[in-house]
Amino acid sequence: MGHEWILDVITDLQRYAQTHHLSDLEAQLENAAASARVEMNRVIESAILSTQGGKTGTEQLSANVGTSGSA
Repeated sequence: MGHEWILDVITDLQRYAQTHHLSDLEAQLENAAASARVEMNRVIESAILSTQGGKTGTEQLSANVGTSGSA
């Protein structure tokens, strides 16, 4: 499950803020959700890169295909 649970919590808090007309809080929670998504994507990318030896997806594909042009 990883860190995805935090988005569920933020979404619940956003619903609460919306229901209770707390527009400033709702906006801040949207910012928090966006930040959480960025951080999670960064963690995922880092994990992918570490399993590929630091190569990007394109570099890894090129290394796997080689010079023959077929996978």
